[in-house]
Amino acid sequence: MRDYNIDELLIKIIKALYEDATSAVLQNNQLREFFRTTVGFRQGCLLSSALFNVFLENIMQQTLTSYNSSISINGKPI
Repeated sequence: MRDYNIDELLIKIIKALYEDATSAVLQNNQLREFFRTTVGFRQGCLLSSALFNVFLENIMQQTLTSYNSSISINGKPI
């Protein structure tokens, strides 16, 4: 997120939101024991889709940095 000049305070807030995340499984209408969640995004959280998009955008930029396309539209490689 720092690569996109996102404010450091907002990064800290998001990090705190995910730091001690736990999950549980509902099985046969019974909630099983909670366990610590260490990867991924929170299901149902409005922020999750935005974070996922930032993550994917970063991957795409890194992947396509040295890629030279022979196809372009209006002079922009695709």
